[in-house]
Amino acid sequence: MKQHRQAILAGVALGAMGFVGNWFRFELFFNVDFLFGTFFVMSALLSYGLTAGLISGIIAAGCTLLLWHHPWAIIIFTAEVAFVGLLCRRRLNLLGCDIIYWLLPGPLLVWFFYGVVMNMSSASVLLIVMKQAVNGILNAMLAQSLFLILKSKKRTEAVENLPTMRQYIFTALMLISTLTSLVFTTIMVRIQTAEYERELAKKTAELGRATANNVIYWLEYNRDTIQSLAATLPQNPRAGDASIQLQIEKFRNGSVIFKRLGLLDSRQRTVAYSPSIYPDGQPSIGVDLSDREHIRSAVATGKWTVGDLVIARSGVTEPIIPVVMPFGAAKEFKGSIIASLSTEPLKRFVTNLLHGIPGQITLVDRNSLVLVSTRKDLTAGSLYTTGEGFVNTRLPFGVSHWIPPVRPGSSVMQRWNSSFYLHQQQVDQHLLWQVITEISFKPVIANLVKNANLALGIILGLMLFVTLLSIMISRSLSRTITNLQKITRELPAKLSGDHEPVWPESSISEVDGLSNNFREMAVVLKNQIQELAEARIAADRANQAKSDFLASMSHEIRTPINGVIGMAQVLRYTDLTPEQQEYLDGLELSADNLLSLINDILDLSKIEADRIELECASFSVHLAISNVITTQISRINLKGLKLIKDFSPDIPQELLGDELRVKQIVLNLIGNAVKFTEQGSITVSTKLIEQHDTDCLVRITVSDTGIGISNEAQQRLFVPFSQAESSTSRKYGGTGLGLSICLKLITLMGGAIHLESEPGKGSSFMIDIPFKFPAVPDLPAETDQEQKQQPALQLRILLVEDEPVNRRTTELLLKQEGYSVIEAENGLQALEKWHQGGINLILMDIQMPVLDGMETTRLIRDEESEKEIHIPIVALTAFALKGDRERLMEAGFDGYIPKPIDMKVLDNELRRVMKLQTPGL
Repeated sequence: MKQHRQAILAGVALGAMGFVGNWFRFELFFNVDFLFGTFFVMSALLSYGLTAGLISGIIAAGCTLLLWHHPWAIIIFTAEVAFVGLLCRRRLNLLGCDIIYWLLPGPLLVWFFYGVVMNMSSASVLLIVMKQAVNGILNAMLAQSLFLILKSKKRTEAVENLPTMRQYIFTALMLISTLTSLVFTTIMVRIQTAEYERELAKKTAELGRATANNVIYWLEYNRDTIQSLAATLPQNPRAGDASIQLQIEKFRNGSVIFKRLGLLDSRQRTVAYSPSIYPDGQPSIGVDLSDREHIRSAVATGKWTVGDLVIARSGVTEPIIPVVMPFGAAKEFKGSIIASLSTEPLKRFVTNLLHGIPGQITLVDRNSLVLVSTRKDLTAGSLYTTGEGFVNTRLPFGVSHWIPPVRPGSSVMQRWNSSFYLHQQQVDQHLLWQVITEISFKPVIANLVKNANLALGIILGLMLFVTLLSIMISRSLSRTITNLQKITRELPAKLSGDHEPVWPESSISEVDGLSNNFREMAVVLKNQIQELAEARIAADRANQAKSDFLASMSHEIRTPINGVIGMAQVLRYTDLTPEQQEYLDGLELSADNLLSLINDILDLSKIEADRIELECASFSVHLAISNVITTQISRINLKGLKLIKDFSPDIPQELLGDELRVKQIVLNLIGNAVKFTEQGSITVSTKLIEQHDTDCLVRITVSDTGIGISNEAQQRLFVPFSQAESSTSRKYGGTGLGLSICLKLITLMGGAIHLESEPGKGSSFMIDIPFKFPAVPDLPAETDQEQKQQPALQLRILLVEDEPVNRRTTELLLKQEGYSVIEAENGLQALEKWHQGGINLILMDIQMPVLDGMETTRLIRDEESEKEIHIPIVALTAFALKGDRERLMEAGFDGYIPKPIDMKVLDNELRRVMKLQTPGL
């Protein structure tokens, strides 16, 4: 009884979860939805039995009544649970039972309720069958996968109750193939849907514009016709002129367009009018028409004027469009021609534009009254309306998608078939008529149903194929593993004793091969400790070789980068057009990005080799973070994200630390936040955690509302060259080095990093870094402005560089700063030119042919020791690792400049060296 009550409660709880799961459905296209509530139903069936499964199935399926407004899905889904539950009682596989249901009774139920009861088309019924089959089988896969995972973690279970290898292989193969094909199908169908929608929207807008142009042409044609009549009439018409009356009647009778035609004098009275007698017996000559709004407007403007639609006036029962053509300008008005245009020719004119397109065209006046329409439910003079309860969705090209309301008892497919695309196009800026084009959405639905049927059919076929294949593979592998289990059961005891295990022979190739492998493994295990020790030594040597290789590659890569960056700096000094400036910005950005990548790899190598140095200088934490944010603000704005800054006022303005490394860490975290956040916000905040007399602990937090990180992925997030998911590098890019370097730098600073994240809800990275307080300086630091105001040194510099581009680049930079430059391609040429005299300083490359920089410097220093003279020599090299500067200074160099060259750094180093050479300079 207690177990029965537990099953009921579990069924209600999981049914409620299934109801919610069905409500948050996954749409393939236009209410063709994949529901995942059955996952909870199948979980209840597996865990608590048939009673819980049926209760949860009825509750979860009840959501479809709200979604689709008919009860048939409830019957189909409940029947699925009952069928699968009854078969599972026979200890059959849940997934296999569900496949059987969707091969036999499931399609029959769908055909009966949707095809017979709801009278849907065969293509639509087929789509529902395949969609629900794929959906149901997928939910069964997910439920069985979760059941197997939970079952395998219950180590208290008896061995015979644990999942078998066969179950794992069968479920895994089915799940992988189905999910892969379903994702592909979803992407394909959605792309096709977007293409169909865009094409139909474009066609609707084009039809509207074409109709508007043709209406304008029709009006202009009638205007020209009346204008040709006006050219034959006297400019001062008088009443009683029989010739004019005759001419008017003849002109009207010769045209099917003009229902009424008349001539007015300057007082807006009819001089001539056809017909001359109204149907009510009243004469039409001499009638005062000055009260007509469109006539007054034409008289006031002196221009051709089109009036509003008129019905049942002047004895005309059919709708007409009044028009007026005045004579002369407004101040010299002498009369006008008035006409009533029939709408029938215009309607035929508009109808011909459809050319078999499944749509309708309606022309309305400024009061939204129908002038002409191809819709049967709209008549001239009626108020235009799209239909009661329609939903309007905005689309490109100024088109709207009008969708009828959901009606109980009808299918969603019928609803979309009744929807249409609508476009409103103003005919003319002065004539406030609107052309409204409507194109049925039914052809799009037909194409989508056809494509979806094909795609889902392929998925179902693939499911059946994988089912058979997985059964064969799982049986074969499970049999092999069972035999191997029997053979290796005594292996631990045999290996721990003095006796060698006796490996049986087998007629199965796989088993025999595994037996041989275990036999060899037993022999190898005795020497394993020694081999592991040797392997560790080899690994250490390989790691050192890697570091040496990275150092060498750094030097080789920095040399050409120096040429690129240097030439870019030289270009800065030239007159550039805005376009050239843009190209130069792009060039420098690319070079900086490449240099940044090299520095990342070197940083990792230096950290692992314990060869990185941290600077300790005074800087503002908030200013440093703000500068980093400035570099990323364009990316943030481009993705439409909101940036939130929350800086604590308690943090001192100046702290001692490595500003460059802090920026590097924050830049990496903000860059990741922008990369993995598609919508929402990014928050950068600071907080003072602790404060003492000489130091403090600051927390910098970067939070986002992005994709989040699973608990499993967080375990490997800070491993070099690793990312949260295997697909991340393909979708978002990156090498997986950034967070690894951040962790190591923060650790070197004595800090810590924490991560809080949940998939789908974003991540928060919190870094705690200790900083010291700076001492009060004795003298104010020299500002950048003061540095800029220093006079240029008058130096004659010998530039020794073997690489032509770097030599030319450095020469141009030095000359731009006012230095005189002499060039040498190698150490031997450098010695010759130094002997000629007149050199104030030597910039010496290290790696050169003929005679390298180290040897050249040694020869110069040997000669200087005999003559008691000293020439300043500054190393110009791509060696940029820790210890390179000290090594070169010990070799006799006076200064050190790493490549790529920063002109400000070079100028400061030259001043420092010359100041030591000539005190007071």
